[in-house]
Amino acid sequence: MEAKPQRHQALDWRRCSVTLTSRCNLFCRMCHVVRSEPASLTRAQAFSIVDFAAQRGFRCIILNGGEPTILPYFWDLLDRLGETRLEVELLTNAYRLTDDQIGRLARQPNLLVHVSVDGVGAVHDAIRAKGSFEATDRSVRRLLDAGGRVSITTTVQRSNFRAMIEVYEWFKACRLAWHAFNFADPFWGDLELIPTEDLDEALGILRTICERDRAVRGRVTLSEDTLRNFSLWLRYPLLKLHPGRGCTIPLRHVAVGETGVVRPCWHFGWHTGPERNINTRPLDAIVDEPAYAAEVHRGIGRGGCPGCSAMCYQWDEDFRTKLTRPAGVLRLRRAVLHAKEYLRLRHPWVFNAVRKGAAPLHR
Repeated sequence: MEAKPQRHQALDWRRCSVTLTSRCNLFCRMCHVVRSEPASLTRAQAFSIVDFAAQRGFRCIILNGGEPTILPYFWDLLDRLGETRLEVELLTNAYRLTDDQIGRLARQPNLLVHVSVDGVGAVHDAIRAKGSFEATDRSVRRLLDAGGRVSITTTVQRSNFRAMIEVYEWFKACRLAWHAFNFADPFWGDLELIPTEDLDEALGILRTICERDRAVRGRVTLSEDTLRNFSLWLRYPLLKLHPGRGCTIPLRHVAVGETGVVRPCWHFGWHTGPERNINTRPLDAIVDEPAYAAEVHRGIGRGGCPGCSAMCYQWDEDFRTKLTRPAGVLRLRRAVLHAKEYLRLRHPWVFNAVRKGAAPLHR
């Protein structure tokens, strides 16, 4: 009797993330991108990705870097996006934007501008560049005055975590879409990570912000669930906060890096060969081939991706629920991983004894 073919959930693309360039006009202390080899997508590649996303029914396209606005073709690309129905999210430091550019951003339909602000005055300048806070703050306020949609993203790190309340209060009265607070990512190594001994103080500061924000407007993207996950994530860097098995992100997301590599998730490390690069093959040919879908399903199946500590995909409700409120077997799996990390860090001799002969936890 022939085995029944395995049924897989269909790919359901919703968001396309594009790193247009690793080049930037700043050199931020916690940023891993600017420490990579300088690279950018060509004009033709960027426009072809927009056409692909529009034709395939994606809901949203995210433009990031580096600093996307420094590319010569960026503003033409933005005009092309204005001709589509795509929601557009731009990640920018808003540094050195001219009045004309601010006006163009404000008039752009379906655009949300995510501006990076890591402190007020000298705190921000010490992380990014001298004088950068004044320029960025001016851009934010002029964008809002011109009717643009703006959010603030603040990266919490060792050099600024005690200034978080100040940056929240600075923008509290602004008409922001939201104010996000994210920690420097341990996935990229020890770039400005908060020391473990200061973590409780940092989390307490963020809880104070949550309390203040609930009484005012409720636009801060923090909750007790996310703070609990931040705590686990930073105390136990190897802890996988969500299981790779059944992860929804690769089914709904296509990412294109500045070197042309195509991945369903930024953490799918095996999608790096020439057969997965738009420098050698068209994007639609890459994602339409059966091998691409097969690799996605293998990655989110049993024995595939063990999960990651990413906190950057809060847009997906199913992923967010799995990340912050695991249930059943998933909850048990996290408890086992948590115990494993606790032993590894606090009682290494016990960890090493238990580890001998143990099977991988994600298999």
